[in-house]
Parts: sequence; C-alpha cells; structure tokens
Amino acid sequence: MSRSSLALPVHRLHDEEVERLLAAGERRAELTALFGDRGYRELSALARRAAATRRADGARVYVLPGLMGSRIGSRGLLLDDVLWVDLIEIAAGHLTRLALPAGSRLVALGAMLLNTLKLKLSLRIAGFDAQLHPYDWRASVSALADALNQRIAAEADGAPVMLVGHSLGGVVARLALGRQRSERITRVVQLGAPNHGSYAPVLALRGVYPTVRKLAALDRRHSAEDLARIVFRTLPALHELLPDPTLAGGPDMFEATSWPDDPLRPDPQRLLAARRERARWPGSDDRCLMIAGARQDTVTALSASGGEFEFGLTPQGDGTVPLALAVRPGEPAWYVDEKHGGLPNNGRVIAAVVDLLRTGSTQRLAATASRIRVPVIRQVSETVLRRVAPHKVKWQHLSPDARRRLLEPVVSPEFHGTVHPAVLERAFAVRGAATQPAPARPRRTLEVRLVRGSITDANSRALVLGVFHNVDPSGPAAAIDAELGGAIRELTLRRMFAAQLGQVFMLPVARSRLLAEFVLCAGLGDFADFGAEATAFVAENIVRTLARTQVEDFATVLFGAGSGVPVPMALEQQLRGFVAGVEHADPEEVVRRISICEIDSRKYAALVRAAREGCGQGAGHGPCPAD
Repeated sequence: MSRSSLALPVHRLHDEEVERLLAAGERRAELTALFGDRGYRELSALARRAAATRRADGARVYVLPGLMGSRIGSRGLLLDDVLWVDLIEIAAGHLTRLALPAGSRLVALGAMLLNTLKLKLSLRIAGFDAQLHPYDWRASVSALADALNQRIAAEADGAPVMLVGHSLGGVVARLALGRQRSERITRVVQLGAPNHGSYAPVLALRGVYPTVRKLAALDRRHSAEDLARIVFRTLPALHELLPDPTLAGGPDMFEATSWPDDPLRPDPQRLLAARRERARWPGSDDRCLMIAGARQDTVTALSASGGEFEFGLTPQGDGTVPLALAVRPGEPAWYVDEKHGGLPNNGRVIAAVVDLLRTGSTQRLAATASRIRVPVIRQVSETVLRRVAPHKVKWQHLSPDARRRLLEPVVSPEFHGTVHPAVLERAFAVRGAATQPAPARPRRTLEVRLVRGSITDANSRALVLGVFHNVDPSGPAAAIDAELGGAIRELTLRRMFAAQLGQVFMLPVARSRLLAEFVLCAGLGDFADFGAEATAFVAENIVRTLARTQVEDFATVLFGAGSGVPVPMALEQQLRGFVAGVEHADPEEVVRRISICEIDSRKYAALVRAAREGCGQGAGHGPCPAD
C-alpha cells in the first residue's frame, strides 16, 4: 500500500489509485461510504476484472462526465487541493472560489467516480481502451471541445477515438466531433445530452435547483441565492445550456428582459455571448448516437408570474433534460425509463453503449420513446422550490447516504442493474471478429493459487466452505461462522441448510470485516461416509453455482483433509471437480481464479508439494498453483 493512499482521504486520491484500492480490497470502509455498499461491491468486482483484462488492441474510448461531474481544485507539489466537491470546503463557504474569472486558476483534478467508474470499467472489460476525460465544466463548451481535440491530437499513435459523454459531456463530445480537423473521432455516444439546452440552468441561476439548495444548506456563510449570484452567473457553460427558444417556446432565456428584474438576473453580455456561441454549434451528424432517459418528471415549460418563474413539469424527459431538447432530428436515438443522473450507472444502458460503440446500433433499448397519452402538466413556482433544504445543517451530521445524494439529480448514487459479464465478453469477441480473421479459440486458463493464511482474510468475491451433516462448524468454517456472528451454525440447526452431499447454500455477507460478497456452504454429507470421490462431486457443484451467479473468483480450503483423506488425494480430487465444473457448466468462462487457503504450516507445505508433483505429471488445465 502506498503512503499516499494511507494519508489522503479517498476523495483526494487520483482516479487510478481509487481503482487500485477497489481491485485490491483496501480501505473498504471508506470506499463503501463513498460508493455505498452495493456500489462498492459492484465496482470492486468490476475493478478486479478490469485489472485482469490486458487487451492493448482495444479501440480507444474517452468517457466524459456531465455538468458538475468533474472534481475542481488546484494542483499541488505533494497534494491536490480539492474544492469541488469537498464538504469541509463547502461548509467554510469556499464554493465562491469557483466564480470566474477569479477562479480561472482552478483546474479539473479528476472525475466524480460515483457516476463514471462503472461505465469506464465495464468498457475496459469489454475490450475497449477506456479512459476518463474530466474537464472544467465551468468553461465555454467550445473551449472544452477544443481542449479535448488537443488531447486527442497529442496522441502520437494517431489511433481513432470514440467518445461517450453524459449530459454536458455529451455536448462537449458532439462539438469535438464537429470541430475536429484530423477526423480522429469516429463515433460519439451521448447519454442524456442537452443538445438544445435544458431548464436546469434556469433553476440553477435562480437558486432553486435542488443540488444548489442542498449545498447551500451546508454553507455557513452563503445562501443558495448567494451561490447563484456570485458563482453561477459567471459560468459560460451554464449560460450556453439555456433552452433553445425556437423549440422550448415561452420566454427567450437568452434575453435579459425575459428574466425577473432582481439581483439574480443574468448579465446581458454573457447572455449575448452564449447566444452567439450556440449559433456556432454544429448541426446533425449521423455519427452521433443518443440514449435518452424518459418518463421522469421534468421541467418542460416556463412562464413568468408575479416577479418569478413558474415551471411546468411533465414526464416527457429524464428529470433534467426534456426529450424535445435532447434528441436532434435525423440522428439515431434510443430510449430508456431512467432519470438523468442514473444513465451512466444503468446496466442496460451500459450494455447498449457497448453495442453502439461496436456496431452503431443496439437492440437492448427501444428505438422510439414510449407514448404518454395525456401528459399531465404540474405547475411549480420558485416559492415552492425555495422550500427545499431551508435550514442550515452540519456536514458532520449527514449520513454517508445523504452525502452521496448531495448532487442528485446531477449524479445518481444508485446502481441500476449489473452488466452481465457475458455481454461484455461477447462484445469484445464479436468486435474483434469484425476487424480480423477469427483466431483459433485459446485454451481455457484457470488460475489456482495456494495461499498461506486464513480464509477470513481472503480477498475474493466468494468464500467457499465445506460443512458436514450434523457436525458443528470447525476449523475454517468455525472462523467464518464467528465473523458472521454464528449465522452458519444457526442456519444448520434450524435445518435451513442440511449439508447433504453436494447441497449448496449461499449466504450474502453484510456488515462484517470479510472482504467477500458471499459465503458459499457446500454440503459434505456424513462425516463417516466422506471420501475422495465425494470431493470431486462437491467441487463441481460449487463451480456450477458460482458460474451461474457470475462470481469470477473464490477462495476455499482443502475439503476432507481432516477426515483421513491424504492431502495429495484431496487436492487432486478437488481440482478435478473444479475443472469438471468449469468445462461442463461454465461456457462463458466466468470463473477465472481459485485460491486455496491453508493456515497450518505443515499442511501448507504438503499442499505445495502435491501441487508441484501434479504440475510435474502434466496436469494441464491451467498454470501450476502458485503461492
């Protein structure tokens, strides 16, 4: 473990270091607080798979976060100073440092991983050379597109590039595609991009956007209106994302006179500059593909009333961007019932993104938006919206879940469905076949590790134990049972798990110090009847179960060594069963690694000798077990 990972809070670490910690299972408690329990488990599993994926020939893909989706601060010689988003900085009233031009020295330090990492890791597992592209979301969209093109042009290999952009990131990607000079960008996939603007900037500039109000509740010095006046009125990107008046109807938001005459009215010169900038945005391009969220209450109309705005909400959008302002005529689009911030974490959306990058089309999402017969318009005034988070709170009093939800609906803390590993593997296989002759199928490799240590310390998705019928847990099973507060013994006593030969029972792990997600109890039958052949049968059932549940690696112990079966025979039979399960029940090659743990030094030495002898005799289903 590096010194930096020990010393720094996780939100200050570089993106790559967080990925390493996830893959290694280090600093689990802090990362669970950052991503949530479910998010941590999913990202940790993806990080391990991505780290094991070594494909240098994958197409390069840049993943762009959305508005407010990149961390902002200043670079230091030893330590980066994170301003956005650091709760201590917010509480101290330092968000006003984001205002331009005074805050122009601040830079993008990394992405908000809560809303980008699942997508990036999934693309890497699918065979793409996926990289995050954080950016300073305060700047003009054209400037951001030019900076992206400069990064692409600086790559010496001249390889083609594809872009996946969420929200504002999708607009930046579109402009980069239209403004490039070398035709390096071949395809863009947008997720909920406000191609024709959105009403969200209006809410932010009026100080009534939910995210702004929640952040202001933490700020001891400023109100939401202060943040809107001091910060948001200075940001070019926010003005450039105002709704297109020709499509939105209602007041023209690029005219200062359309806004209430109060201190929050935008500067007329900034509105004029934004209008001119929007006029230079490129038109439709069939290389630009859109995935739009739908059926979420979204501001789709605006009117002025009594010195403030009233907003009309309908389900015709993703909660932030109306469908009418997202999809451009003549461009392919697909639709999903999902909110704006949740698009990058939606498993179906990610699988569709893989398809779109490979082929330019997908069958995983609907190609037409589901119709709403009579969209009910609900009117909400600024006065009502100002009731959100009306009182100051201390960040120390917020739960981890409340902290994750601070940026809703910009960044969703929810993870909506896993991406089926077989989808990602098949995606890479098909993509490779389309560009080169199909090679001979490589021989399956199953990595088997011998680990000297307790199974309770194993860093695997599942821990596998053998349990005898009518026998209290002992040895490794007793150690795991103690970590689970006696759950295994309780379940067997209540006959919820009878431990019959070959029976399998999976127990989710929660709120324990174990690094695994599941404990799998495999029935070994009656102690007196257990033998070497039974080991192979049980081992095959274990692999069948884990392959079906998409568990790619597990840790276990040697079965039957305490019942009189010699160590070499027990190891041979157990490995034979594992290999049989892999060959007969794992066609998608889910199971990749097996760790066999042994805490006793003498038995461990016997395991190593047996493994080396087995390798010497030519047992060739994978690499020899290593310690």
